[in-house]
Amino acid sequence: MTQRSIYEIVQCQVTRHASYGLVVQTPAGEIGTIGLDLISNRPLKAEDWPEVGETISAVVMGYNRNGALRLCSAPGYVTYVRSAADIDAAREMLARVSRADRAYMESVEAFYDSDDAQVNLRWALSRPWRSAEPSMALRLLARAPSGVVLDLMGDLVGLVVEGGLEEEVHKVMASAGIKITEPTLRRSIESLLEDTELSLQQYMRLADFLHGLRAERPLQILAGKMLTSDDSAIRAAGKSMQESSAADRGRL
Repeated sequence: MTQRSIYEIVQCQVTRHASYGLVVQTPAGEIGTIGLDLISNRPLKAEDWPEVGETISAVVMGYNRNGALRLCSAPGYVTYVRSAADIDAAREMLARVSRADRAYMESVEAFYDSDDAQVNLRWALSRPWRSAEPSMALRLLARAPSGVVLDLMGDLVGLVVEGGLEEEVHKVMASAGIKITEPTLRRSIESLLEDTELSLQQYMRLADFLHGLRAERPLQILAGKMLTSDDSAIRAAGKSMQESSAADRGRL
């Protein structure tokens, strides 16, 4: 059987859950494995893994010693590979700007001139916050044209919700200018709240971030959503936010 190419995207069916991750099979009968940290963009509990029998998309990373495919099914990485105009060139460009050498500024300029700058940044922001890629992407975004920041607003908001890099995201937003970013930020908050069920901790993390930006309208939207929660603690926090916001406006 002809070997698959690196970065090829394949459809495969989950056949088994193992201690090391997923075992899958392609329609051609090839066996593959997906490691624990390659199943999704973020670490998942075993009960949240794709179910046995489910068909998923995955990127070929190579072969293991037994000849089985090594695959990555993290949606962010699959989208990254699928969206890149030239995945090999995109990976090389990302590696170049990861190196803080004396040619760094030239690399950054070349990065933003490349076709896959946004694809690279979106993939990097989808990685777990403790990995190197999100911090690297935020350093690049601090020097980015405001239009790039606007295009990636939803990804930045998601990073805030995950936690750990709120200060770095704040610097990116501040460098772009809150007057420029607030309308897009508001739409990103609305989209997030429509699609995602947040915990109290995530709500408060996002509220603290918006308060730091003095993004009044997005804060109002957030508090309003919290008031509709089934969780009494979230409702109470939302009410407190609304009262504090009203008091702040009264002092102006």
